[in-house]
Amino acid sequence: MADEDVASKLPTLRETATAARAEVATAEGALGEQARRLPSVAGAEEALARAEAELARVRELDETLLAASELLAKTQEGVQRDVAPLLAATLTRWLPKITAGRYVDATVDPTTLEVRVCGPSRRWRRADRLSHGTAEQVYLLLRVTLARHLTGGNGVCPLLLDDVTVQADAARTVEILELLHELSAGQQVVVFAQERVVAEWTQRNLHEPVDAIRELPVVSVG
Repeated sequence: MADEDVASKLPTLRETATAARAEVATAEGALGEQARRLPSVAGAEEALARAEAELARVRELDETLLAASELLAKTQEGVQRDVAPLLAATLTRWLPKITAGRYVDATVDPTTLEVRVCGPSRRWRRADRLSHGTAEQVYLLLRVTLARHLTGGNGVCPLLLDDVTVQADAARTVEILELLHELSAGQQVVVFAQERVVAEWTQRNLHEPVDAIRELPVVSVG
């Protein structure tokens, strides 16, 4: 190749070399930046060890929670099997009185504690599908029975009841109050109420020092 040909191509070759050096510098800079962002091998190994330890802890906790859940489920089944007959017996005992004979028998499913009641016609109905007032009466009896059962025969606990007669008519209100008064012979029963029929019944039937009536002051709101 003639010297004049080499000389003519020299500027182009220099520009190419300059561009190549610039690309190399850019690539080295990017590589250095990436290297600074990446954790060191030792740091990555430490992070992996921490993650594996946390995973093992979570798996152990999951196994513990699963075992506890299974134990609680078995315990719940046992408790429900024990308490279901007691609930049914108490409901059957008090149901005719508290519902004025409309319902005379009750069953309690030991797996779900679902309550069913029936009248003299033996037509069974779910308690949660009864009228609101009747359902309230049924669940009042359930609360009384559970309160007695949960003490485990080691005494009795007070019953604190708020507006348990608010959904009942006058006749049912009297029946509920008579039931609670009878229960109060064996345990303390505190009833908060605001209906006039309740006040009139208490004035006629409650007598100190065995019973007590307390009129609370009216509190204005706003």
